[in-house]
Amino acid sequence: MNKKNNLIDSLKDKIKKKINSFVETQDYKSLETPLKKSGQIKDEFKRSLDSFLNPDHIVEQVTESVDLIYKNIKLVCDPTESAKVRKELDDCNQRFAEYLNETLQGDKGEEKATYQQIFGFSDDSLLHIYHLANHFYNEDIAKAKNILNLLIYLAPNISNFWVALGLCFLKEQRYEEGLAFFEMAEIINEDNPAAYVYRIVCLLETNHKKEALIELKKLEGLLNKNAELKKDWQEQIENLKRRI
Repeated sequence: MNKKNNLIDSLKDKIKKKINSFVETQDYKSLETPLKKSGQIKDEFKRSLDSFLNPDHIVEQVTESVDLIYKNIKLVCDPTESAKVRKELDDCNQRFAEYLNETLQGDKGEEKATYQQIFGFSDDSLLHIYHLANHFYNEDIAKAKNILNLLIYLAPNISNFWVALGLCFLKEQRYEEGLAFFEMAEIINEDNPAAYVYRIVCLLETNHKKEALIELKKLEGLLNKNAELKKDWQEQIENLKRRI
């Protein structure tokens, strides 16, 4: 028991250091509003990462999601790619155990910055798993959320994973919860227009029109720098303007 506790405590310490380092390197000034200053945004961002990347819960989350992905990955990719994803799923618990042992013995695992690397999932596999979450979005929202929670654990630095989970809450009309995920997505990548668009939707649905207008101006500033992006999102922007 002591050995296991030492492993988990050591891992917690490493994850905490990585979270603190990541939080300190983000720009919060550009996200300020009259109602929320950069320090508050930074503190909320750190609390969210601490919660999502808690090692006490990560193994349980992976276990719950693996079976769902294993059985259904064939729905979104060909047999060869499905086999690759399943192989990584088969190996993930062993890889995690190896990482814990490395952590206890020294700093061999220090260079592994995310659970994606610790568990040994490739970028291609994460993309296939993301497509599976999108598949379930219209069929079974609970399964979509389950998979997206896993993706955020594995790669919290990918803004679109946060957006996708936020969209699940938006679909359920749980706007306050959705708002938190879109805000996280915007902090992680302030050039992601989807984070702004759906954050504005949540603000409007919760009667925060003043903040929605501020976000809309930020979004227009972003899109004015990229004609192609502006074209892609122009219709959504016009719809939002009519609501404000």
